[in-house]
Amino acid sequence: MLRRIAAFAERDGVAVDLIGVDLNPYASVAAARATPPEHPIRYLTRNVFDLSPALRPDVVISALFAHHLDDARLVRFLHWMDERAGLGWLINDLHRHAVPYLIARFAPALLRMNRMVRKDASVSVARAFARRDWERLLETAGLAAAPTTIAACFPFRFAVGRIKPPP
Repeated sequence: MLRRIAAFAERDGVAVDLIGVDLNPYASVAAARATPPEHPIRYLTRNVFDLSPALRPDVVISALFAHHLDDARLVRFLHWMDERAGLGWLINDLHRHAVPYLIARFAPALLRMNRMVRKDASVSVARAFARRDWERLLETAGLAAAPTTIAACFPFRFAVGRIKPPP
């Protein structure tokens, strides 16, 4: 996602400073290796909650991460994003639904995907959230009254976000 944002910014002549954060060193190193050197992206292997409080990004984007958190940690993450992001934040995550669950349950074996995908895909969909879960989590985080959006996106994803009003 960061490489796409960098490409859009370059195309439009916009200067950006992008930081990718992942707790898994394999993921952050692999992402860094796959990134062209001209893209303005830094990758950090860290727990997002351990980042310096001085780091105040304009926008925080979370891609396919939320379903890995239990409710308490996700509420903490919602607080973290809302406190840190100057302009707003966006979560792109799986939608818990029977159709993607069945696809995730059987397609990896049929397509001979690796063992981790075969085991993790259906678990990820099962751990994902439905709209009512997002509504409850935003309420618990104290963000239900804030101008937040929960949008269903293709294929079986939710975009949950907030654009903050100007100061």
